[in-house]
Amino acid sequence: MRETRSKFSRHDAVALATAYLQNDWDGFTTFLADGRICLSNNAAERQLRSVARGRKAWLFVGSDRSG
Repeated sequence: MRETRSKFSRHDAVALATAYLQNDWDGFTTFLADGRICLSNNAAERQLRSVARGRKAWLFVGSDRSG
């Protein structure tokens, strides 16, 4: 990765992505050591979807003009 990163300018998208990965290497490789950790956050996003869906509907809950 270091070799690849040195071929691009500092502001190139590949260089930025590589730098991001290198800066959080421990966090990225944690799932390799512990099989219980999921690589994606799909389960968390599914749980939050109902909150995001109802946000506009709940905006005026409790006001006199709601509903």
